[in-house]
Amino acid sequence: MRAFPTRRPLRVAAAAVAASAATALAVANAPEASAGAGLTLELGYSDRAAAVGTTRAVVFTVHNTNPPDALPFYWEYTVPNGLSRPLPPSTDCLSGTVDDVPPETDPGGVPGGGGIPGGDPRSGATADTLYFYGETSGGQVSCTFTVPITSAVETAYSVCPQDLVNVDGVTIGSCAFISFEAQHPHRAAG
Repeated sequence: MRAFPTRRPLRVAAAAVAASAATALAVANAPEASAGAGLTLELGYSDRAAAVGTTRAVVFTVHNTNPPDALPFYWEYTVPNGLSRPLPPSTDCLSGTVDDVPPETDPGGVPGGGGIPGGDPRSGATADTLYFYGETSGGQVSCTFTVPITSAVETAYSVCPQDLVNVDGVTIGSCAFISFEAQHPHRAAG
């Protein structure tokens, strides 16, 4: 009986060549990575739903994609009408600050000088605007800013990239949402 060569090795080789070509094409067309990567900012809430009058939080998480680097950041966030801040904001960022007063000086070397990219609006600061600034340090891979909030009425809120202004040093992720609802009568304290 005569043995016939199978076509399987040929098919496997052809598939490998096609996969290599596709990978090379994808790499050639991929956007160029930025040197040193950088910081990303994740937007969130401590819960997706809450009872009216309870305290929850807007959560801003800074992720450092290159922890040995000390990278500066800055942004401003105005708490929407209808939400109130029952407690002061806080952070676990080693070199980060959140305050309702704009910084007077350049925070952590953020480009733009004067503390606030694009100028110094301290005279126009509002009580509902918060200023987040600093730099990553101490090898922190991520750190969090927490802003306690509450609502006296039933409604839904979002925090989205366009809600932050004068952003510098971070790439912002997608929106986050929370809804405040009337407490169910069976769950209300008696």
